[in-house]
Amino acid sequence: MFDSCVWYMCLLNVLIIITLQVLNKYCKLIENSDQKIETGQKYNCHETVIETLVQLKDRQQLADYHGKLKP
Repeated sequence: MFDSCVWYMCLLNVLIIITLQVLNKYCKLIENSDQKIETGQKYNCHETVIETLVQLKDRQQLADYHGKLKP
């Protein structure tokens, strides 16, 4: 029984990673930068939000977003 619990936990971890990758992929397809940032923040697509803020060269908003992230 213990082995099956470990297996399910591993499976859940993989599914979470895959889900985040898929969300990031589709979030990056949004053309409007403000909407992309808003959607990325809503769904925790940190990669998309950070890349968009870097492209916009918005250091202040990037610093603010960095402060909101949990380590």
